[in-house]
Amino acid sequence: TLYARVIYLREDHLREKLVAEIIPIALESGWPHQSGVISCESRLYDLINLAIDEERSDKARCRACNGVGRIGAHVCEKCKGAGLRRPTLVSRARGLNITPQAFKKYWLRDYETIILPIVTYLAMDLATAKAKIG
Repeated sequence: TLYARVIYLREDHLREKLVAEIIPIALESGWPHQSGVISCESRLYDLINLAIDEERSDKARCRACNGVGRIGAHVCEKCKGAGLRRPTLVSRARGLNITPQAFKKYWLRDYETIILPIVTYLAMDLATAKAKIG
C-alpha cells in the first residue's frame, strides 16, 4: 500500500519511507556497496527517486500493457516487462544532474537490472491486488 500511496495518491510525505524500504532490497539484489551503510546522498538513493519519478509520470507508462509489464500471462514485448516506456538517457541523466555519457557508463546497468525490477515488481504486485479486489 505504501507504493500505491506514493505513486498513485501522490502522498509525498511517504516517499522517504518507500525509498527506505527499497534500499535494503536493492542491496540484497546486488547493488554494489562497500560498507553496507548507504547515505541519503548516495547514488542509490538518487536512482530510486528517479525510478519513482518515472513511475509517477503518466507519460512514462507503457501503452501496450498499461504500465503493468505483462499482458495476460506474458511479459509485455514493448516494454520488456518494465511497465514503462523507456525514457531517454538524456532525461534520466538530467534527473540526476550528470551527463548522459556518465549515466550510461556508470549507472545504467545497475539501474536497469536492480532498481527498475524492484519498482516493476511493486507495480505488478499492486496490479495483482487490484485484480483480486475487483
